[in-house]
Amino acid sequence: MKNTGFVLCACLLLALAACGNAKNEAPGFRVQPDVPELNDYDVILMGENHISAQIFDIELGMMEHYYSRGIRDFAFECSFGEALFFQYYFDTGDEHCFDFLTRYSGTERITQFNRERAEFYKKIYLWNSAHDEKIKIHGIDIEHDPYGVGIAATWFFILKNYDQIEGMPLFSRDGIWERAGNWYRLIEDFRTNSDRYSHISAEDSELFRKIIANIEQGLIANNRSSKISQKENRKKNAILREQFMIENFREIVKNVQGRKIFAIMGYMHTSFTGKAIYTVSESQFPWITTSEPCLANVLKNEIRIASVVMRTFNNYSKWPYFIRIKGWKLAEPHVSGYKGKWPFD
Repeated sequence: MKNTGFVLCACLLLALAACGNAKNEAPGFRVQPDVPELNDYDVILMGENHISAQIFDIELGMMEHYYSRGIRDFAFECSFGEALFFQYYFDTGDEHCFDFLTRYSGTERITQFNRERAEFYKKIYLWNSAHDEKIKIHGIDIEHDPYGVGIAATWFFILKNYDQIEGMPLFSRDGIWERAGNWYRLIEDFRTNSDRYSHISAEDSELFRKIIANIEQGLIANNRSSKISQKENRKKNAILREQFMIENFREIVKNVQGRKIFAIMGYMHTSFTGKAIYTVSESQFPWITTSEPCLANVLKNEIRIASVVMRTFNNYSKWPYFIRIKGWKLAEPHVSGYKGKWPFD
């Protein structure tokens, strides 16, 4: 049984120096001394409370720790399209992309884009830029923002590289983004009018398909029925989302072809005995579970998974590895610099 009295006491600088790789040194980031040995697992899950301010230096320290041991594949609780933008930012440091990724401010989506999280992304870019071997980012989640991220990804990573496709929804003849367009039409058009996109390369066509499929997951999981209660809608949607996340993670494991993965997500997804969760109201409480198992609870039977949680206390039957968070500090809102044009400039 793990010692519940652990404190963060191991400096990553020393850990990495012990590996003989001085290039990876990053003073100031500390990693828990008792973390899963990579030889024993194929996937390391890192469970966080999204709005905690104390988690991000620990997470970066863990990323550095497992990078030094050979991991190059990192997964976030984000959509497929969003992962493409994260990859682009971490590879290039493009500030317009950073502003786009962190464009929410105030309490809007604070669980994803608070000030500390925004700084976390900047630190990942600086850390990644020092390596010859760059990290690969994967998205686990459904697409929650099809118009802002999903369709934007089709434009930035695919369509802008081709001449205007005659008759394609959402884009005008001169290639200017039609914000008033119905993005549902693009999904339907891609599905039913394959000849219109036949000149797109096979690689880009497959990328297009994956972005659209992830958008459709979001549409299905976030669908509301007028015939059932709000509570039942939330329960149904939480189950569907978790099932899609499990499916997406299986696909990531398949695609990495035996390489090991370090994944960061909300800690309820990483519990070995947990269930899919939903809220019964717009308030932050209470959390209520469904009858369906969460991601780690399903995949632990298919993949060698280690689950590490960052909390003030732990239940080792749920999370076999534990990093104690001392006290509690709420992450601060991020003030966005997004001007509303990129990536359609």
